[in-house]
Amino acid sequence: MGKVFIIIVTLLVITFFWAFIFFDKDQEKYLKKDLLPVVSINGFLLTETYKEKKIWEIKAALAQVFKEEAQLKEVKVKFFIEDGNFYTIKANQGSINLVTKNFTLLGKTVVTSSKNLNLQTDLLNWDSQKKLIYTSSPIKIIQDKITITGNGLKLWPAGEITEILGNVRVVIEND
Repeated sequence: MGKVFIIIVTLLVITFFWAFIFFDKDQEKYLKKDLLPVVSINGFLLTETYKEKKIWEIKAALAQVFKEEAQLKEVKVKFFIEDGNFYTIKANQGSINLVTKNFTLLGKTVVTSSKNLNLQTDLLNWDSQKKLIYTSSPIKIIQDKITITGNGLKLWPAGEITEILGNVRVVIEND
């Protein structure tokens, strides 16, 4: 009976030791997932330039910066177009990949332009490689006396080209 007891105790000790080693590795992986921000910044500002020209600037009341991403609150983005025109986007929150410079804006999201365009949606994305603003969410565009609704959008700010992806409805007000 003594040998069986020693074997059982030894197996239990080895099992607990083995579990403790793997628990520590799992805990280490968990901590490496950047669950806590590296820094929090009030009055966050990031500008993207190309050949010494501003492409866009993004401002946020608060940014929580992680290793490769920043979570943003009260976001304002301004896209600069070569002829002096611009797009301004305001959103409740968003995130930006600090490596790729791609970003997503969430919540009540409103785009205005220097040409009196107003676009409303609940989600917008920016693809830095393609220089493209896009969404698959419902959109509403108002400009002068024209209202356009639909699902999904692609907008190339540099060329001021807009494509609505589906369920397009146009209403033109009469005087």
